[in-house]
Amino acid sequence: MAVSIEDAQQFILSELRKAQKKCMLNSSEISRANCDVHFSTTVTKLMSVNKITDPNDITGSLNRSNQDRQALELQVNNLRSVVSDALWELCRRGILRPGTNHTGSLYLSGNEIHEAFTLTGYGQNWLETYTQEDTLPATPDRFTQIFDSFQVLFGKSFFRRAKEAVSCYQGGNYLACCVMCGTAIESILLSAAFIVSDREEVIKIYYGKNGRGRVEKLLFDNAKDHIKNNYKKYTDLIGYWRNESGHGEESDIDINEAYVGMLTLLRFSEFMRDHWDEITKGTT
Repeated sequence: MAVSIEDAQQFILSELRKAQKKCMLNSSEISRANCDVHFSTTVTKLMSVNKITDPNDITGSLNRSNQDRQALELQVNNLRSVVSDALWELCRRGILRPGTNHTGSLYLSGNEIHEAFTLTGYGQNWLETYTQEDTLPATPDRFTQIFDSFQVLFGKSFFRRAKEAVSCYQGGNYLACCVMCGTAIESILLSAAFIVSDREEVIKIYYGKNGRGRVEKLLFDNAKDHIKNNYKKYTDLIGYWRNESGHGEESDIDINEAYVGMLTLLRFSEFMRDHWDEITKGTT
């Protein structure tokens, strides 16, 4: 099975996390000399993990046809492209930066320095609490497919807003991304409320004073504590971002806040899907 950008990204972060725990960041299995991640070393390690044969390996090459060799070369080239995209995404998020860490006793050659990547200060702090659940799909298409899977349950209004959040995030429009994450969450709430109560009445409540709060009360006032607590965890922060980004004042929202906003929307969607019957059918 082909290695995806998400697979490569999680592999890099996992290797860095293991090395960080041992206080040996520049001595991990994907590092070299004085950089935390070395491109070719990472590709070679992923080839080994995924049992991808090196087309330049002389072992068995005598029995390998030109067609087989070309197929292997294509597989390796695709992997190099995937690793490049994964590293770019980590740089874009400010976790890695191109170049060496300037602290090692060895130095990379002129050609190799272009393959060197180093954790930023922010990246080192972020990595300390990293888990695989803290990563998002690296491609817009994959993102959209995931949110599309919720469309039957939450409706077209939700999907449109979630899709626009993805587009804003990938385009670097982080304020707009946070706004759309907030509106997508409210679309989920309204979809549930339309099942619990009359649609027209819900709309009247929603557009009235403290509308969102009253819709929340309708859905969660009699819910079990674990549902109430999870709902609060998912929506307090995203509500703050939406309010802040939706107003005209200066805001410090950037890629990191937008990333967590997207992650919150994804996890909240999963939470609502998993508890949909409890919330909408009065079995709480």
